[in-house]
Amino acid sequence: MINSTVYTKYLAELDLFELTRPIISTELTVPIGFQFDGITAPKWLRWLVPRINNALWAAVIHDYCYVHAIKSKRWADALFYRNLLKTGYSKRKAKMWLIGVTLLGRGSY
Repeated sequence: MINSTVYTKYLAELDLFELTRPIISTELTVPIGFQFDGITAPKWLRWLVPRINNALWAAVIHDYCYVHAIKSKRWADALFYRNLLKTGYSKRKAKMWLIGVTLLGRGSY
């Protein structure tokens, strides 16, 4: 398991979070200053999927891939799944997240 701590500050006027330290994975680095909305989920689902939870490290990398159209959506979604496993998620839970981003995720692809 990796250290999946994410250092952020909340930008209330934008309702976004901003990285205050980079996130470094074996595949890419998400730089300081990257802004994101936390765990992306439809507002009607936020009661079940809070914006900040144990999946945040994997989600920020995933969002960065989506925003910058890194490789492909399929690659970004598979990376999200692998990163969830690295942070300690079970294969079953990680697969549920993967299904969610595969069906609902949109990016700059």
